[in-house]
Amino acid sequence: MGTITNLNTTNTYSTLDSAIDSASTDDVLEISGTDWAADDDTNVTATVAVTIRAASGAECGALVASGIDHYRLIVKSGNAIETTVSLDITGVEIANSGTGSSDECIRLNENSISLSVKRCLIYFDSRTDQQDAIYVNAKTGVTVTAENCINWNTYRGFVDAYNSSGTFNINSCHFYNLGFSIASDS
Repeated sequence: MGTITNLNTTNTYSTLDSAIDSASTDDVLEISGTDWAADDDTNVTATVAVTIRAASGAECGALVASGIDHYRLIVKSGNAIETTVSLDITGVEIANSGTGSSDECIRLNENSISLSVKRCLIYFDSRTDQQDAIYVNAKTGVTVTAENCINWNTYRGFVDAYNSSGTFNINSCHFYNLGFSIASDS
């Protein structure tokens, strides 16, 4: 059975949002286990800066057609992760099955914060208007770093820095089926 453990307190949680809600700044939330009973479909609101990482052996490696063999945050609408603080995320699957306008996978809503995503799967189940994998909402001084991530089925873009300034680093990532049109295949 999979669990989310706060390594600083040893408390365990069944959803990422409940783990973050109970965390203190700089806590490490480790996702472990390879047998999850169901997807986590709870939208995450981060208000404390934490590290979120999959334990060795529990990192998402690829999508599985049936069964859940690793933790998957797959929300039904809204933003999968909305943050006003810096986050460091490694080895996690983050998806959105929402069909609304501006349903993002990760949305940054504060100036001078950083987001680091490494070895993550970030995608949408269906392509609709104004979806971004990572959206920065008119902020200054932000830093976004993405390394060795896989992104697909995103309507607008992997990183949309709408009226924002800062540093945006995208290294060794793979993209499939991105575009500015619902009918686009590129």
